[in-house]
Amino acid sequence: METKDLLVWKETNTIKVFETDAKKKATFSAIYNYFQEAAYNHAEQVDLRLGKVLPDNNIWMLSRMEIEVDELPGIGAAITVDTWSRGVDRLFFIRDFVIHGPGGRTFMRGVTSWVVVDAVARRVLRPAEAAKRWTVHADKKAIDRVPEKLPELAAGEVSYALQVKYSGLDRNHHVNNGKYIEWVMDSYPIGMLDRAAVKKMEISFISEALYGDRLKVLAQKISDTTYLNSIVREGDGREVCRARIAWIV
Repeated sequence: METKDLLVWKETNTIKVFETDAKKKATFSAIYNYFQEAAYNHAEQVDLRLGKVLPDNNIWMLSRMEIEVDELPGIGAAITVDTWSRGVDRLFFIRDFVIHGPGGRTFMRGVTSWVVVDAVARRVLRPAEAAKRWTVHADKKAIDRVPEKLPELAAGEVSYALQVKYSGLDRNHHVNNGKYIEWVMDSYPIGMLDRAAVKKMEISFISEALYGDRLKVLAQKISDTTYLNSIVREGDGREVCRARIAWIV
């Protein structure tokens, strides 16, 4: 179900069995997919009702994301995704979101940074022109900051390697961002995943991975509760994704 409010876009869903893990809680990739769907539908409705925001060959690309978790919804939980645009911060267009249940029970909140990319020239553009057409909610913040640049791994160890298959691609033939989240979470040992819970997740999407790419997932322990992760392409050594996760253990 979708509202007609373009200032704060709302979509309601129910967590399915196949979207949950061994603890019967929604996976982070499932949560990301709900947010991505809401953001996409919001943008489509803005285009439809206010006029096309981006010219042909320009696309929105998610650059950074920060999520704070109160709790993960379980099987059958009704969730509502609220998402809105906060405005421009340098080259980034800021989008916030809150995922909550009935009665205002908050599951998690997040803030994301997007860039406008010329899909032909493959270069980042300034988002100011696009921002003029948006219904911006500048004073409403799910998290009172914007996602920051994450530090590089100083001594990361390879957790495992993989090759990009067709099931990991989006409609642009790039790896879907939700897959990076899956691969990062899979780098942790099952004992930790069974007993610990994610308190905060920060992700930077740095470059694109394509079909057939061979990738390495690396991890570095920063403290007893904080880890850095990186996904690196084996062919040229280029980093495609970086994450920092704070755990409750």
